Amino acid sequence: MQAAPVKARSRIKLSYRETQELTALPEKISALEQEQADIHQSLADPELYRSRADQVKMLQARIEAIDSELIKLLTRWEALEAKQKTLV
Repeated sequence: MQAAPVKARSRIKLSYRETQELTALPEKISALEQEQADIHQSLADPELYRSRADQVKMLQARIEAIDSELIKLLTRWEALEAKQKTLV
């Protein structure tokens, strides 16, 4: 009796657009993290609160927006990586 041939498993291939997106994600994430660090540094300066108090709320809102965007990008990165590693 012969054993049934074993099919070679292959990885799911990302589309061209997904590959481009995956390649660009680290740079986008890094840029947002740098912007976030710069804003935190600005918010740590007491002079900002004295001389440009109106800008504080704008910077805090931007930090919240960056947090949301980072979560979205990191989630997408994980999804694309998982898809790329999936065997069929």
